[in-house]
Amino acid sequence: MRLFPDGFARARYRRAPLLIVDEPTSALDPKAEVEAFQALRSLTDDGTTVLLITHRLAATATADLIYVLDHGRLIEQGTHADLMALPGGHYRALYEIQAAQYGASRPLNGVPHPTRPASAEADLPTP
Repeated sequence: MRLFPDGFARARYRRAPLLIVDEPTSALDPKAEVEAFQALRSLTDDGTTVLLITHRLAATATADLIYVLDHGRLIEQGTHADLMALPGGHYRALYEIQAAQYGASRPLNGVPHPTRPASAEADLPTP
């Protein structure tokens, strides 16, 4: 995979202030998916706002703000840590279901923020 898929490259070239991506990795293998999310995250370092629409919740763990919709209605919002701290929360329940598919003993941390040391990922709260 190239460093930036075509759509990401165009957004960077045009210095787009907002990039809306809907399931951008649905056809990618896991390695390419991680690379794509790293490329998306690097766009935010340059000031581009990325609106990510996804059902792959591991990708949302590093988002600045997460909005949770259910049947077209906003039901929760906050950071990953905020939403994981909600007992009985919808986001938390779905995140834990997805994490369990991978046999994770704790929820997956998603793609780490490129400026956050790996050791900081271990400090994320667990349910």
